[in-house]
Amino acid sequence: MVRLDDEAALSSLDSSMKRNNALLRRIRTLSDESRAAVLEEIGTTNQSRFVAEAAAALVEGLQRPREVAAAAEVAAALHRRYADLAAGLEQALARELPSPSAPTTEDRPALVRRRALLRLAVELVATETVPAALTLIGGEVRRLCAAASESGNVAALSLLASLAKAGREELLGLGIGGLSASDSDAAAARLREEIGLAWHAPAGARQQLFAALRAALEAAATRLARERARSSAWRRATPGTWFGAAT
Repeated sequence: MVRLDDEAALSSLDSSMKRNNALLRRIRTLSDESRAAVLEEIGTTNQSRFVAEAAAALVEGLQRPREVAAAAEVAAALHRRYADLAAGLEQALARELPSPSAPTTEDRPALVRRRALLRLAVELVATETVPAALTLIGGEVRRLCAAASESGNVAALSLLASLAKAGREELLGLGIGGLSASDSDAAAARLREEIGLAWHAPAGARQQLFAALRAALEAAATRLARERARSSAWRRATPGTWFGAAT
């Protein structure tokens, strides 16, 4: 579906398969350096028959957190023109974001990409490009919290910390300087408005996300303290065995 006010303009743009395939390749390999060129090409190409492919290319091509800003800007540009882009992005995120296994620090490329996908999901929700991505984020938070709480998974904790940092204002309701939104003063509220952080997740969703993150952190801290106590007890029980001490 094309936005009605764009139909006349789109009809005059290049809609050839050759042009669209070339643009899809550029979207799939999008970087901060190529962002301006891709945005310019989007403005001169009719992608109305390739919206789902563009959404898939944008999500599947994302590999690193430094590419998120460019991906979010391209998504916003496409969303302004094609109303069904949101559904395509939601489907692509639903395929790519969940992981069949707990994250591990040993598979660094996969961990880096998962962090990038989480940040993109936050951006797409915060800009109201894909509001339904909030549900996907919630599902991923539950999976990561379970991994962090049950086994002290360091990679899961790292991803949760990255998510909390990216969505502290919009998803968790934390204001400037770590204050809760309700405690932020008028000046801070004006600042948030000026820098474009107008959207916030519904109160219920914010509370659930915050509670889940806090519970995971507390469980991980308890597990760490227990392991340290066990290690200290073992050291006391086996004196003279550290650092090659003589027996």
